[in-house]
Amino acid sequence: MVDLSTSERPHLPSRVRGSFSVSSVYDKPFKSFEEQIALMQSRGIAVKKDSRTIEILSSISYYSLVNGYKNTFLKSPNVDIFIEGTTFEMIYYIYLLDSAIAGVLLKYILIIERSLKTKIAYHVSKSYGVHHDDYLDPRNYTTRSKTKTTQLLNALEKKCNSPYRNTTSYHYRHNKNHVPPWILVNDITFNQIISWYKAMNASDKDYVCQNMIPYSASPITIDNKKEFFIKAVTLLLDYRNSIAHGNKVFSPHIKSILPKDPLFLLINDEAVLSDNEFNKGLGQKDLYAVFASLILLTNNVDLLRSLFLDLTHVFRDYYDEMILNKTYFELLGLPDDIMDRLQKFSISKASFLKVESIDKNL
Repeated sequence: MVDLSTSERPHLPSRVRGSFSVSSVYDKPFKSFEEQIALMQSRGIAVKKDSRTIEILSSISYYSLVNGYKNTFLKSPNVDIFIEGTTFEMIYYIYLLDSAIAGVLLKYILIIERSLKTKIAYHVSKSYGVHHDDYLDPRNYTTRSKTKTTQLLNALEKKCNSPYRNTTSYHYRHNKNHVPPWILVNDITFNQIISWYKAMNASDKDYVCQNMIPYSASPITIDNKKEFFIKAVTLLLDYRNSIAHGNKVFSPHIKSILPKDPLFLLINDEAVLSDNEFNKGLGQKDLYAVFASLILLTNNVDLLRSLFLDLTHVFRDYYDEMILNKTYFELLGLPDDIMDRLQKFSISKASFLKVESIDKNL
């Protein structure tokens, strides 16, 4: 047996692990916090070598902080040299703002998810029954995408028969004689409830969509509402997944785009979003598109007010702040009067909800 405890260890040549060539020199070697600070300084970032900086790096990580937001501050996209005047504090405050926005988005996307689950569970129960063999019967669903529908129903059936004790479906399956839809929806993902909606027949989709989007600033067909709805919830799903994986909320790689015609029928206010602004990208798949989707899909006045107040709280410390001759809103791809626009839009939606509530009580 070779003794490797001595200083005379045998030379370990380069070798291959998987698809990586492994040698004694690594592309990304370990760096202490002090070395990370020195690296930032070498790249043109003004940063203090103190306990506060080290504490931030130990809590957030260099990769998440500097690499995550560097594109905002680089002289050139392909060279890791930062614009003169860039400070560690600037990057840190961008991170804090981004994290605060992410927290608000996750909160209200979850509310939209719960709302969609509740409406689908209610309608399915009323229309097809409360036993999973009845409401998951393939005859109750569209045959246009038969393979996808079959896969979905099989996945939902599997959830009903979940072996995991911490699920609500498990409790009902073992203690009751069926798993009703309003129980099953607690154990499925946002993506699965969207797929459930997609698998519905046209009339069932009409009901769900009309209840998810009762408001419109101008006359709009149910087909236009359905076109907007599926794009909006898919956009929210994409953002939720991106945030959950630690990605920043501005400039994410999102593919879903809100459809222009239904969006403008629903908003119908040039002061909130103009045709020219949309054509330049505002409100298509950016943060503004997410804010608009949240407002349009939130149908409780108290929650609508809460959404506006939460965003106001996030942005209030950044109104008059500049960073490298840009406002924080410019860096986020948002108009400087963002909160004025959202307030106007929210008030219009809230007024409709209050009138609708009064009408239903007459």
